[in-house]
Amino acid sequence: MKPQDSIKFGATEIGYDIVYSDKIKRARLSVSPPRKVEVTVPSDIDRISIQKIVRRKAAWVIKQMFKYDQIVGPTSIKEYVNGETFLYLGRQYRLKFNKNKTNMPVCLSGKYLEIKYSETKGVTKKQVIQWYRNQAMLKINESVNCYSKKLGIKSPQISVKNQLKRWGSCTSKNSLIFNYKIIMAPVSQLEYIVAHELCHIKEKNHTPRFWLMLKAIMPDYNKRKNELMKDGWKYSL
Repeated sequence: MKPQDSIKFGATEIGYDIVYSDKIKRARLSVSPPRKVEVTVPSDIDRISIQKIVRRKAAWVIKQMFKYDQIVGPTSIKEYVNGETFLYLGRQYRLKFNKNKTNMPVCLSGKYLEIKYSETKGVTKKQVIQWYRNQAMLKINESVNCYSKKLGIKSPQISVKNQLKRWGSCTSKNSLIFNYKIIMAPVSQLEYIVAHELCHIKEKNHTPRFWLMLKAIMPDYNKRKNELMKDGWKYSL
């Protein structure tokens, strides 16, 4: 997806996305792997002012992008062919076709993600993605029930989707939406996303109270958060 806007800083062009919010008074700038720059700003700010904000932080942005260049590799495009590796809960499994498979179209079998053979890549991809979505709903639901009890709240309604920019979100009606691809991450990172979004039911913004609440139910949340920031680029289908 092409960034919404960009500036030139020396020989480097910095592309960035803009998120408008009525809930903040000051602009926030973030960089995440592989080179995603996002500026969250009050809803009444104009484009020129946003460009000035990015320009003031340009040296820092470039430093962050360089850091991520050292720890991430190129995002691979899945071919959905026999022997290709797929991540599930932090472990790698090889895709294995089975022409005699008659029950579930996709399942784990030892070190393999076993799937009924299909003549087309499109059908194979659709079956694999549906399996990931089903598994994500099951595992996320387990984690939601666990951490809801820790927070002392009723388990909310959840859904899994293919979100382009977020691992999770909490709606104004306190239902939670999760990116199904988080099922590719280790359980520790999946649990961090779940606990994070559950805390937003009690505190919508990232206030000091929010982070204290999260730490109370997940003392090592910062470690898990950093691991997700480092490895999140891998979770792609």
